[in-house]
Amino acid sequence: MKMTFRWYGESDPVRLEHIRQIPGMYGIVSAIYDVPVGEVWPVEKLQALRDRIEAAGLRFEVVESVPVHEDIKLGKPTRDRLIANFEQNIRHCAAVGIKVICYNFMPVFDWTRTEMAKELPDGSFTLAFDAEAVAKIDPEQGISLPGWDASYKPEQLKQLLAEYKSIDDEALWRNLEYFLKRIIPVAEAAGVRMAMHPDDPPRPIFGLPRIVKNHDDLVRLTGIVDSPANGITLCSGSLGADLCNDIPSLVRKFGGMGRIHYGHVRNVAVQPDGTFYESAHLSCEGSLDLAEIMKAYHEVGFDGYLRPDHGRMIWGETGKPGYGLYDRALGAVYINGLWEAVSKYADRSLGPSESAKRLLWALGGAAGPAATRRRAPLRRHRRCAGSPKKSCMKKRSSSALSARRADSVTSPSFCDRHRNCSCSYSRMIAIIRRTTAVRMSPSRSRRTSYFCVSRRPASLCQPKNRNSASS
Repeated sequence: MKMTFRWYGESDPVRLEHIRQIPGMYGIVSAIYDVPVGEVWPVEKLQALRDRIEAAGLRFEVVESVPVHEDIKLGKPTRDRLIANFEQNIRHCAAVGIKVICYNFMPVFDWTRTEMAKELPDGSFTLAFDAEAVAKIDPEQGISLPGWDASYKPEQLKQLLAEYKSIDDEALWRNLEYFLKRIIPVAEAAGVRMAMHPDDPPRPIFGLPRIVKNHDDLVRLTGIVDSPANGITLCSGSLGADLCNDIPSLVRKFGGMGRIHYGHVRNVAVQPDGTFYESAHLSCEGSLDLAEIMKAYHEVGFDGYLRPDHGRMIWGETGKPGYGLYDRALGAVYINGLWEAVSKYADRSLGPSESAKRLLWALGGAAGPAATRRRAPLRRHRRCAGSPKKSCMKKRSSSALSARRADSVTSPSFCDRHRNCSCSYSRMIAIIRRTTAVRMSPSRSRRTSYFCVSRRPASLCQPKNRNSASS
């Protein structure tokens, strides 16, 4: 996983030098912001942006976003020229080392909020969406949204909304299919992966169609052109604003398909009516379990790009709503912490660490570190011919263990039942746990330890009756 951070160029109040100081930060996500939508980005501008980012010690491998012109979404005759320009932007991005391009197919409005600075009980400010307030807006009378009022002049917006009256979901899907069948072969040839961002929020608004909002939509999207270059930006906050979307399940499915090229990881506090606000990243602050989401990313072997997406305004910071430094930095560190935790937990379940191998070697449990290179899980003793999996682990009280410790550690004898059991790792864990990690039993009444019966003298491998004190 590669942690990234969005930066809006030299006009951004957040400095690259400060982003570089966030632990675990890999790279910057940015774009060219001074070229009109639908026109070609000069490769010189992209190269200058990359040089500036790399001079700060960061990588520039993700563009977010290359905007899709409304004429393409509407399917107008002018779309072919605009798609050709989009294709050229893909080639120019590839020329400067861009690996992933994020884009979206949301009509008229990008992400939509009703409040840019909702005050939370802790005194921080965040982005919010009020479903009831949006439902009361009459597009015929004009739309007033904070942060988006300047996107179009009132007359332009009214005309654009009128043009979309003839575009339903299926018409928008057809226009998206036409677009993807043109650009994905270009992306494949250039070595770039396209990553569609889902609708935010994931529901129709103002009578406009929204077609990338749930599991079924993502299946349809990735099936239009069956290519690894046709992928998604899995935004947990956007999709998570619909409580019907199971984000970890989506990560496991589409990550397992190799179609998640880029991820936005943030939390949202969602109400049943669809009202939500963007909370702190910590799982208990919102409606999403970020620990489970990061676990899902790890399970599918995700090696792409993530960013903490939006953040609250905290500690008196001012700037672009959702894009301050402090809370996004906290989010990045939190996500990296979750990733490290699930990574180390998974590594321990797979087998011994290098330090544990050296300890085993020093204690004479194997011929050397190379002898335990096969990282067999403790619970998987597939060669054990004489007993079920769990029979290679027995719980013994420390009082019974102390009397047998010398034999159980040093005796070279093996019982016939376990002569074929590959238990090098088990023996090592037995030694380590008996000497350093004895823990309380569930009843907390006595201390217990674990060791592998294959390392015990043959006499101790005989069946015990149920009344035995050591069983």
